[in-house]
Amino acid sequence: SEGLVSRFKTIDSRLNSQMRTIDFELEAAVSEINSLSQGLAQLNQSISVATGAGAGDQPNALLDARDEALRELSKFVTVSVFPEGSSGQLNIFVGNGQPLVLGTTASQMKAVTSPTDSSQKEIALQVSGVSNIISNDLSGGKIGGLLEFRNKELTNSINSLGRVALVLADTVNKQHSLGMDLESNLGGQFFVDINDTEIAKSRITANSLNLPPTDHQLQVNIIDSSQLTTSDYELRFEGPRDDDFNIVRSSDGKTVLKSMLPGIFPANVEVDGFQVQFDAG
Repeated sequence: SEGLVSRFKTIDSRLNSQMRTIDFELEAAVSEINSLSQGLAQLNQSISVATGAGAGDQPNALLDARDEALRELSKFVTVSVFPEGSSGQLNIFVGNGQPLVLGTTASQMKAVTSPTDSSQKEIALQVSGVSNIISNDLSGGKIGGLLEFRNKELTNSINSLGRVALVLADTVNKQHSLGMDLESNLGGQFFVDINDTEIAKSRITANSLNLPPTDHQLQVNIIDSSQLTTSDYELRFEGPRDDDFNIVRSSDGKTVLKSMLPGIFPANVEVDGFQVQFDAG
């Protein structure tokens, strides 16, 4: 059993190491994108000046340089390009129309800590001093590939490993508790209780944007390990009343429960084999 536990920990460590490697690669890619977008803004400026000063001739060297910069940029993320009037400048957008380069102004991308999971990085775009996370809007290129691999294959692998470990511990504990020793004592739990209070509370990660004192204190208890999925879930208080909440399954975006707090703690709701226990807040 010690060897089994050690093996689980080793595999988990390797998977999470891969997660950290992806974060490093995202930071490096963001740095490259910022360098290219600054260069494109400067080329827009130079092309505009050359076009205005010329006698009908095109600044071919500058245009070629901009085309090459766009080609390099497209290696990192899918972009949309639109010309701006007769100035010769190009406006460049990413995601769902977020402006990366507008004429001679380049926005800054950042790799920021995820508000829902402090162990992961998300991609934010800062426009006019306002920063918004756009990870879910990005596709294509290196960044799109890294995000898709992390959010699907890697996250699913980590969650699948966790489910195997949890179901194994739960099943062995239930069977072990049915047995007796030579002194007629019930076997009890072999592994640590899967609903140990510390473990149950660790299954919840608070969004960093939550505002105390109205953020809630809660934990997740496993009710039926055979019904567990490999998905993460989001608990959202989106109104219209303060006590209204939704539980959304991240893998398919489906709302699996709509309910409201009864006003008396502790309060419990159950979905997909687990129970969300509201303790305070």
